[in-house]
Amino acid sequence: MDNDARYFWRRAVEELSAARRSLTPAARERHQHLVKLYLHRLAQQGAPMPFSLSEIEAEFSERTPPRTNTAQAA
Repeated sequence: MDNDARYFWRRAVEELSAARRSLTPAARERHQHLVKLYLHRLAQQGAPMPFSLSEIEAEFSERTPPRTNTAQAA
């Protein structure tokens, strides 16, 4: 695997982790977009994929929005 492919692989994994930790839907969508971008670039190089786009889409379509803290200060 060449250096570009390693970079795209690492960034895809990092963005996936960031998407999973995202607190807002907008942040989650941005990280998901970047995951797809890096996976697309990996595919263009013919490099092995760390995970498939269908796995990513399935994971995030099932995910519920994060809960907000509704506790009121006394």
